[in-house]
Amino acid sequence: MVLGSLLFPKRSCRVIRAGFGLTRPNIPLHCSRSCTTTPWSSQAYFSPSGQLVAKHRKLHPTNAERTIWGRGDGRDVFVVDTGFAKVGGLICFEHSMDLNRYALATLGEQIHIAAWPAINATHADPNAGDFDHYSSTLAQAHAISAQTYVIVVQGRISREIVDRLDVPAGPDAPVVGGGMTGFIAPNGKWLSEPHRDDEAIIYADLDLGIIPFAKFFTDGAGHYARPDVFSFGIDRRSQEPLTNQSIGEIAPLVARWQS
Repeated sequence: MVLGSLLFPKRSCRVIRAGFGLTRPNIPLHCSRSCTTTPWSSQAYFSPSGQLVAKHRKLHPTNAERTIWGRGDGRDVFVVDTGFAKVGGLICFEHSMDLNRYALATLGEQIHIAAWPAINATHADPNAGDFDHYSSTLAQAHAISAQTYVIVVQGRISREIVDRLDVPAGPDAPVVGGGMTGFIAPNGKWLSEPHRDDEAIIYADLDLGIIPFAKFFTDGAGHYARPDVFSFGIDRRSQEPLTNQSIGEIAPLVARWQS
């Protein structure tokens, strides 16, 4: 897993940057990355010029993931100001961490990237049959609670993956599929039925103008918050063995890029 992880900001970034071509997209990339011998389940944010702007490590690996991936820390809680929207994201069951999601709402998140694995196509996990339900329900709840658009992006099990795993035929064998992907509006409704199973590029026009209307009804990070009753903060310090850092080394809560 370590050898197969992306190394940031070295060769992996150059390869990704070379693939931008003339399209100049804004890309949040879900990956396993490493800078030592510890890999992290991560999201990497690239600007239209191919610049690596920010890296989010999953705050806490889920269940058996803890045998492989490390934990993130407060530096991994942020949104990226793209110039047209503030974009944030979480990975898998980070979406069950209410304070993690609330932190992104307080930072003004307008578009949320919800990355999930295609567990429903693997079958060996006893929760496999529920993963589409988890992906959809938690994404819709975040859209409503944070008054944000949510882009749900599930991994996909391809024929190559099935062949490489070479699991004997039976109830635990993975199948080609997964990949539930789509867009959810701030009212928690899918803009259209999510795509799944086949590989495809999905598009949608997101009207940020409806977000203020959603917040008029309830804004959990604004007029619907109760800081006099509940206190909340983010410890942005590095949680590493070497702690002699200065305050200037702490990553910003809002990352910015130049196009």
